[in-house]
Amino acid sequence: MGQITNPIVKGISVLPIDRQSGPAAGAGATGNNSLFLGAGAGLNSTASNLIILGHGSGGAGIPGPAFNGTIVLGVNSLTALTGASTHLLPLVVIGAGIADSMTNADSTVLIGNNILSDFTNAGVTESVLIGNAIFPLKDGTGAQKVIDVVAIGYSIGALAADFNSPQTSVLIGSNILPNMLGNGIQGCIFIGDRSGSGITTSVSDNIHIGISTTGSTGGSNNVIIGANSAQVGSAGGDQSNVMLGATCMTSGSFNTVLGSRAQTAPNNTNFGTVAIGANAGNSLPATATNILIIEASTALGGGTGNAPSALIFGQFGTGNLILGQSSTGVNRDFGGVPGTNMLKLLNGTKATGTTIIGGGYFYVSAGVLHWVDSNGVDFGLSDPAAPTTGASTASFVATNKPGATTGAGPIAWENRVINGVSYQSPLWAT
Repeated sequence: MGQITNPIVKGISVLPIDRQSGPAAGAGATGNNSLFLGAGAGLNSTASNLIILGHGSGGAGIPGPAFNGTIVLGVNSLTALTGASTHLLPLVVIGAGIADSMTNADSTVLIGNNILSDFTNAGVTESVLIGNAIFPLKDGTGAQKVIDVVAIGYSIGALAADFNSPQTSVLIGSNILPNMLGNGIQGCIFIGDRSGSGITTSVSDNIHIGISTTGSTGGSNNVIIGANSAQVGSAGGDQSNVMLGATCMTSGSFNTVLGSRAQTAPNNTNFGTVAIGANAGNSLPATATNILIIEASTALGGGTGNAPSALIFGQFGTGNLILGQSSTGVNRDFGGVPGTNMLKLLNGTKATGTTIIGGGYFYVSAGVLHWVDSNGVDFGLSDPAAPTTGASTASFVATNKPGATTGAGPIAWENRVINGVSYQSPLWAT
């Protein structure tokens, strides 16, 4: 077993030198103020102020002055490091098997085991990676880069082969991007166990926060927040979706889904739908698109079960809107040939008991629009069917009526419903 150079022996004064080495460590090193311990550690290093502890770490020689002040603690880490980027700032590497094939690096902290274990070529720049099995890249080829990345956790991108160039991203959790098979990510945030499930190739500018979120392969500019929320997209990649709530689902692009289990229609070409509320959109037909729907489960409204009960339903393309508890196939129509900018009030009932304070309200009964004022007076504002006539039909002469014919009776009758009572008023043509 070899001796450490420059031993301090009790009672013997030895002139100090500024490099300490262990067995077969630091051979050929020229930097000063360094410490090498472990077989083959820091061979031929030219950097100064190094601390390298561990078998084989820095075995290719840590170059100076780029990595002056580098700390490497652990076995077989930075075994191939030979070059640096432009900023020439030191590394801190603590753990085993960290970046053991990487040739270039800059201003980086890597702490754990099996981090970038097969990355070669350009290496890593200004990043922080802490944990185990982070981008191990079993089959790395091409110009791999890790630039401005913060990755903290276990098994991040662990299955990826040829996972090139993750950039400007934050990944925190375990088993993130578990199905990533190639290429990289850029401008993304993934937080949570199994965040980014379903993504198999490059994505950009996505945010996934939650356990087992599923993204669209090749998607961009998507925000998914909520456990088990899924973006079921086309092979070309969906974009600009916002999902907030547990177990949400979208397909297509430019959709907004807010609420637990809310979703767009289940097709891969959905476009521009807004679904708000728990279970919102669950009853939409498969081809529905460009829809506004605000609804919640009947249980939340005092009913039972999780069937959605709508409050507002609309179509962005026509500007048509339905107010009330609508449902597909029952009352979500706007006529045979819909017009535009229509407001449909569904049949309802009049309030009972105490009158409305400080206002009034509309409601529709049997297709007739009513207004109820704050005194509880109910005015029918639209005509029902024509009033029934019989033997007692009124006919009389009104000398001051409008029009030129003085002897004729009314030509029509106007029907009004006030407080549930039907009244008829005579009408004359002018």
